[in-house]
Amino acid sequence: MTTRRERRQQPRALLWAVACLGAGACSPDRPPEVREDAAPALAPRAARSSFGADDAEAIPLVLFDAVPDPVLDRRLTLHLLAPEPGGRAQFSRTLRDLLPERAARDSTLVAIRAIVYHAAVPSGAKEGNLVPVAWGEWIPLEGWYGEVRTGRGTGHRVYFYHGAPPEW
Repeated sequence: MTTRRERRQQPRALLWAVACLGAGACSPDRPPEVREDAAPALAPRAARSSFGADDAEAIPLVLFDAVPDPVLDRRLTLHLLAPEPGGRAQFSRTLRDLLPERAARDSTLVAIRAIVYHAAVPSGAKEGNLVPVAWGEWIPLEGWYGEVRTGRGTGHRVYFYHGAPPEW
């Protein structure tokens, strides 16, 4: 029977072994050392927001367009402008707060997507382009295209994307 301490160390030892083998740094016959002062394993909530979104401050966004899905009923895409620059954690925090709040205000919606833009104006120019910088979606467990017959389905998830745009 393993102790509680040994069970906590097993995932770290396994991760270390996989990392070492992938890099070719460890010999397979020598087990990796696990330090006592190593950081504890991340809790599920901390792992989900490891880039600091829970500690970040939400930033103001301006809604400039709300487009219903042309094919699927009760689905909406929000286009939002970030008047000030923000980081990944700030955008994540803002969208994780905004999407469920918007859904609570309109109970007819089944799914919501959001695209956050930042105005990119070259120096000396009077006009610029809107550049998408963050994406989020509030979708049922069945997914954006999943059939939700009555109500909103069994539950919802919020996803956040930064950097490369999602495939939708």
